[in-house]
Amino acid sequence: MTSEASKPSNLDPSALGTKEYWDNLYNREISNHELDATDVGTIWFDDSSAEDKVVDFLNGEIFEKDLLGLGKGRRRKDFGLLNLGTGNGHFLVRLREGGEDSDEDEDEAEEEEETEEGREKEAPGKK
Repeated sequence: MTSEASKPSNLDPSALGTKEYWDNLYNREISNHELDATDVGTIWFDDSSAEDKVVDFLNGEIFEKDLLGLGKGRRRKDFGLLNLGTGNGHFLVRLREGGEDSDEDEDEAEEEEETEEGREKEAPGKK
């Protein structure tokens, strides 16, 4: 077998590899946003429901099963998220808004904090 035969063939060129493609995409996103500020723009891998799958994984494995050993009962909003290179930020917004933390949960958490603050005022220094 010659060295020529062992080399992989090149992939067919893709529009994704051109500056023109990305310039056009960004210009279209800006134009769409100017027309409708609620337009979230391109959602990466939307055709495969990638965001849903990752959010479901985080909710099920990381938070419910405490995969990282950070303590059961912790809620997603207790954690910071670092979003690097995942497109226009829609995925980060999705991670922040979806999931187990309903408005009702937030109301209950606020009530608990207010109750705790009231107890501290009644008995300073005691916990």
